[in-house]
Amino acid sequence: MLSFALRLERDEDRERFTRLYNQTQRRLQRLAARLLGPGPRAEDAVHDTFIKLIQNYGQLRSRSDGQLERWLTAVVKNTALDTLRKEGR
Repeated sequence: MLSFALRLERDEDRERFTRLYNQTQRRLQRLAARLLGPGPRAEDAVHDTFIKLIQNYGQLRSRSDGQLERWLTAVVKNTALDTLRKEGR
C-alpha cells in the first residue's frame, strides 16, 4: 500500500501519507470488517480508501491530520456501504 505514496510529488506529502496510513489503517480495517465481515472485501475497502486519498490529496492537503482521519473514516464507511448495496444487501 505504501508504494502508492510514491505518486505524491513532495517528500513531505509522502511522509504525511505514511504517517496517516500507520495511524489509521488498523482502525479503518476494523470498521470495514464490522460492516463487511473480515476478509478481502474489508481489505479492499480500506485499500480503495487510501487510493482515494492519494487521488484527492491536492484538494485535501490543507486539512489537518484530524480532519483527514475523519475524511478517511467517512470514505471507508461509504465504500463499505456501496459494496453492500452492489451486492443487494
